[in-house]
Amino acid sequence: MRSKNKNGVYLATYPFKVNSDGLRCPQGSNCNGWYVSGEYTVTTNVDPVTKLPSSSSVLIKAKITAPHVISKKNIFATGFLFPHGTREQHTEVYMAKKSVFNKFVASKWKVTSLQSKDSARKIMRSPLSSWVKSKRGRAWKTYKLVEAGDEVDLIIRREFTVDNEPGFFLGTYRPWIIGFLDGEYERKVWTETMPLHLDSCYPVHHPESYSISNGFYSAKYNFEISPGQFNIKQTGHYIVSSDALTAMSTV
Repeated sequence: MRSKNKNGVYLATYPFKVNSDGLRCPQGSNCNGWYVSGEYTVTTNVDPVTKLPSSSSVLIKAKITAPHVISKKNIFATGFLFPHGTREQHTEVYMAKKSVFNKFVASKWKVTSLQSKDSARKIMRSPLSSWVKSKRGRAWKTYKLVEAGDEVDLIIRREFTVDNEPGFFLGTYRPWIIGFLDGEYERKVWTETMPLHLDSCYPVHHPESYSISNGFYSAKYNFEISPGQFNIKQTGHYIVSSDALTAMSTV
């Protein structure tokens, strides 16, 4: 990871790389030759007056290499899955696809951002049926999609806060999965779940410790206050507890 802070803008860049050894290959299939690599950058803009974050975003740059040349008539799709919810029962999806229904007809790439009520596991088993039922969203924007031989270069971006879309939160992480559907929908290849670090290196107050017990998540935060006009100091801590099932929290 590399980071920088200049003129009220914090940036942190994280590389990622997955070859065939890190892919979930269907039984009896051959994943040799599949490769995906790239980096993502988390950016936070700080308000010059309040010195607090005014906006944050994540930009993903990915290079996908297939084990063959991706022809104009090749049925091919790539999907980025971002599970969310108290039990990760829902999934945010970014999908780029071409020639999905008819391998004899050449087609251009089509991209879409989706919100699915299905879990990532269900989408991985049956992506087409899940995507048909999904609600179109506008969280992810496409900045580059270039196909050349056996490679696809892709750049997408998401603001942390988008109206009527699930929020991303600075200083946390989101699980994410990359998948390829090649030739036929029976040929599906997925990466293992990876952490998408939503951290721009802006100084977020992280917990001193945390625990999971009896279905509750608990995080402990220390604090220290020293008012400038008084020669006193107050210290202590607070604990935030959240029910894993309902997401109701107490402090």
